[in-house]
Amino acid sequence: LARLAAHVASLTHTIRHELDTTRAERDRIIALHAELEREHQRLATLNDALTAQIAENLRLHDELKEQNLRDALTGLHNRRYLYERGPRLLDSCLLQGVPICLVMLDLDHFKRLNDHHGHAVGDRVLVALGKLLREGLREGDMICRVGGEEFAMMLPTSSAAIAKERLKTMLAACAHLQAPEGEDPD
Repeated sequence: LARLAAHVASLTHTIRHELDTTRAERDRIIALHAELEREHQRLATLNDALTAQIAENLRLHDELKEQNLRDALTGLHNRRYLYERGPRLLDSCLLQGVPICLVMLDLDHFKRLNDHHGHAVGDRVLVALGKLLREGLREGDMICRVGGEEFAMMLPTSSAAIAKERLKTMLAACAHLQAPEGEDPD
């Protein structure tokens, strides 16, 4: 009986030791799990911030690309846009067998206007003209400011006769063009 009691005591001690070890291991696993959860939350927060930063970078990239292809003063597309997109528009019209007209506009005596009234007035005239020309175009038409007072328009699906009539309308509107009073457009 004494041996049995000693054996039971030894087993009890072993079981307690195993139970304590198992509890310690459980507590360590719970602590590691909590740490893992905290790390997961930290990584999720960092991932959200990174995703937002990527979206902002893409937005800024698109904005810079657009600025690179637009004239800052008039808001019209610029020469670079004409050189980049113009050949594609021309090729598309040729492939589809539709007419396309290229129109070059140059403001006569613009230097005299700038010299006599100042560059601020000249800039306002360019802005007003750009707005007038843009409003006279259709969805697929292209207008670009290619130089100081020089503009290029590509008019797909327009025959020479149609383009000529549209330009007459725009030129008639130019005769009544008033540059808005006020500050520099910059």
